[in-house]
Amino acid sequence: YASELLSILLQTSRPNRLKLGEIGGMDVLLMVIAQYKKKDPKEPDEIEMMENFFDCCCSCLLEPELKVKFLDGEGLELMLLLLKNKRMSRMRAMKVIDHALLGPSGKQNCAKLVDLLGLKTLFANFMKKGFKSYKKEYPEFSESKDEEHILSSILSLLKNATPDILPRLYAKFTEDSYEKVDRLIELYIQYTNKLNSFDEARELVKLSRQEDEEDEDEDEIYMDRLDNGLFLLQLVNLIILFLCGSEDEWDERGLVLNRIKILLEVNGGSLEFVTLVIQEFINNIGEISKEEVEEKERITRLLANFENQIARNA
Repeated sequence: YASELLSILLQTSRPNRLKLGEIGGMDVLLMVIAQYKKKDPKEPDEIEMMENFFDCCCSCLLEPELKVKFLDGEGLELMLLLLKNKRMSRMRAMKVIDHALLGPSGKQNCAKLVDLLGLKTLFANFMKKGFKSYKKEYPEFSESKDEEHILSSILSLLKNATPDILPRLYAKFTEDSYEKVDRLIELYIQYTNKLNSFDEARELVKLSRQEDEEDEDEDEIYMDRLDNGLFLLQLVNLIILFLCGSEDEWDERGLVLNRIKILLEVNGGSLEFVTLVIQEFINNIGEISKEEVEEKERITRLLANFENQIARNA
């Protein structure tokens, strides 16, 4: 019960999260989680307790101050080890890594992950290596949630990478005959189809109820679409944007863009639709915080450069 109460207290309260950090709580959480490196919880209550500890860790990582404590406490080393060991804790560890890398405050953790040779582990999971046997052993494993955290982590790395790290990231997408690019487009098709199916079903329901477009809540529709494929599709498209729309030097950018274009066209997609999804994402970024304004300006700038790249490669 204590782990559940702690999880609830940390979810919505910044003061509670900071207080936990002040009293050494991050180190304690990591120490408790570490016991699941080589063993699984046995009883349902212990499984729930383990999940609560991971949720506590994710809540703490919402705070920049606690991302530093996570880094200093070798949290990334532990999570990468959990990924490699492929026990039940592996699926929770991917979520923690996602939270650790997220946003500008995740820049140090991004650099550390690369230093730890974590790209190899992350991209092995991106390519679903070992997933078949893992899913057989742990039927509760959610592939779509895992893909969400992996894609989000890759995007965070691209956003936060320093000039010395970027070439190593780019190299992951060109190695092994561009297999990571092919996988990226596979996910693009998968989540485009899921979103299209949802949109078609929604239109049928609307027709059957004879609803007017004026009766629809645009914000509610957008949120429903995010839950039914759009969010992951946005992640895929933003990764494409950061790969092909960045202004830094990369000799193989044109080749990667051309491969993406061909793969999309073969499967009924287009680069133009990629730009539409990104523009919709931009339109829904708030402008309340400084971070949101900077994010909006950055994505808008990259999109303009991406469209120029498309025109040059036409």
